[in-house]
Amino acid sequence: MALVGNHEAEFLADPLNSKADADDGIDPELRAQHVDPMSVANGSEARGRWLRTLAFGARIGGWFFSHAGNTAGRTLPALEAALRAAVSADDYAGAEVIGADSILEARDWWTSAPGVVATNARALGLEHFVFGHTPSALGARGAIALNGEAALARIDCGMSPGVDDSHGALLRIRLEGGLTIAEALTADGHVRVLRRAP
Repeated sequence: MALVGNHEAEFLADPLNSKADADDGIDPELRAQHVDPMSVANGSEARGRWLRTLAFGARIGGWFFSHAGNTAGRTLPALEAALRAAVSADDYAGAEVIGADSILEARDWWTSAPGVVATNARALGLEHFVFGHTPSALGARGAIALNGEAALARIDCGMSPGVDDSHGALLRIRLEGGLTIAEALTADGHVRVLRRAP
């Protein structure tokens, strides 16, 4: 399942923003293919219609996946209602979507108050948050990182050419004999077990 990230939402909010319109942004790539960035952003072009279908997050078992991870302590229905209302009112331009504390843009939200991770997890009825957006979160750059109890998993490995921390890694979560096993599958073919627990 693909999820929307901050760059996609920022593009949908303003297809001519400085990141999108930079030499290495999406706008020059689209124009090179004779595609108008505005038609993609407003959804009149097929790629834009697809971008507008991407979810902000996904709950799979006890794991919640989103770009930056901040759910602000809301239940899943409350989070969904807030995001639907925000997109309805401001398209992708509002603070709920691309504001500094949003589900797509927040950094270090897990340090904002004691117990915030546990509070947010309880509200959603889950145990783990998986997020990207902050390649330096939770430990060494260039690899998938978990905090001690695995309530947080950072999957941003800094693989973009501008960052170049790694060639990437994939987080695989599987069940085996009553255990949940979280593994990092690296670009060189290695498998590293990150967590094995009931």
